[in-house]
Amino acid sequence: MKQIIKSLLPHGFVSSIQRRNRESLRGKWNELDSQRVADQLLAPYSYEKSIEFLCSRGTPEDQVRQGSMPEASLRLVANIITSEFQGTEPVTGIHIGNFLGVSLAYLVHAARAINPKSLLIGIDPNIPHRGVASPQHEVMALLDHFALTSNALCVAAYSLEKSISNDGKDYSGVYNPDTEFSREHSCEHGLEQLGRFLNGSIDFILLDGNHDGQYLQRELDHCTALLRPGGILILDDVSQAWMGIVEQFDQLGHHFEKLTADGRIGVAKRIPFK
Repeated sequence: MKQIIKSLLPHGFVSSIQRRNRESLRGKWNELDSQRVADQLLAPYSYEKSIEFLCSRGTPEDQVRQGSMPEASLRLVANIITSEFQGTEPVTGIHIGNFLGVSLAYLVHAARAINPKSLLIGIDPNIPHRGVASPQHEVMALLDHFALTSNALCVAAYSLEKSISNDGKDYSGVYNPDTEFSREHSCEHGLEQLGRFLNGSIDFILLDGNHDGQYLQRELDHCTALLRPGGILILDDVSQAWMGIVEQFDQLGHHFEKLTADGRIGVAKRIPFK
């Protein structure tokens, strides 16, 4: 019926109505976006404010903190990145394993301070974790709240092939990774796909995803190719609780120079290609 009425009306009249509708929608969008920008100006970024924001959206504070890197370790990473790349062109990083985005947002903020056009690519399959059904939804809300979305690109994918979620553990008490495996869906081989375009150009990579030592070793092979000479590699959970990660950090080959470790993270620098 609408199509019949439209065909009977003069073209100029129809065009006028469509133009007014577009202008009305554009005005509403501008009003809403102006309010969004105003809200962001009232929310300067900080680690604790990011925790507070996520908790306000319903995630229990213990799950937010236990599933996120501690501020002291993130500060160490940010200081190293700033020291290595300050005064350079925009930096590009990769962040593997986002959960709610606490460490992702922290490093996006740090990278943008180096250069406003810096970019951090977050790779995470976006499967349920610690009682959060869609972690990436929370990540995007966090980035938007602190006006960080222009410097982040979130990719819903496994870094390699699909693997069992949550390290095979039921962190929340309500989610069994074994029985849920067949219902979890995401893209695969994110690192390999990025390598088709970005090998030898990435400034820093943080690995905080799969904790299986062999899986991590293969991730490191891709990261070694992705990092440029002088690029920074960061491994989370280099601790006695995850000996497979400790072993991989200790066994980093001749491609890397170890810089530091604080009992939680290990940091190394990519030496020139050979």
